[in-house]
Amino acid sequence: MISININRVRVMNENADCSFRPIRAGEEELAYELILRVFHKDVAASYSGEGVETFLGMLSPSFLAKDSLDRSTIIAEHNGRIIGVLTITALSHISLLFVDPDFQGYGIGSSLVQVGIDACMKKNPDRTVFTASSSPNSLSFYKTIGFETIGEEVNENGMLFTPMQKTLAQKMTDNSRKKA
Repeated sequence: MISININRVRVMNENADCSFRPIRAGEEELAYELILRVFHKDVAASYSGEGVETFLGMLSPSFLAKDSLDRSTIIAEHNGRIIGVLTITALSHISLLFVDPDFQGYGIGSSLVQVGIDACMKKNPDRTVFTASSSPNSLSFYKTIGFETIGEEVNENGMLFTPMQKTLAQKMTDNSRKKA
């Protein structure tokens, strides 16, 4: 069951009680530590040394803290502990998605993506396409939640990723209703 409040979403199932909200000042370091832990466990092995260095060079706690009109970071929290992080840029691109390994498989990642999409749709209701650059270990996850591969695997500075996108159903406009 998902219930939505203005800045919070709560997911409840038999194994987790988790809320989703924008990152708060002072939480950047905790979110950064989670990302590093999950990256080294699940992603780094598929990257070259250069790729690991490139990824780590792009990421910092201050990057997570910089919310703007076109970038936001959302966290998943369980019992006061950050267990997931999502950053969306350009109101349409998932640039970071990491979930604590102890909480993977419970819908936390898919809920983070949906909360992120919903937040972007509030800022730009006409948006119909969302993108992600999936690391090799996340391809099946993205496919499960409706993303499709739109290109071959790319090796950019040692980082491997596959471009993906999800197209949302277009909302009916007043003009299309009149024609129907």
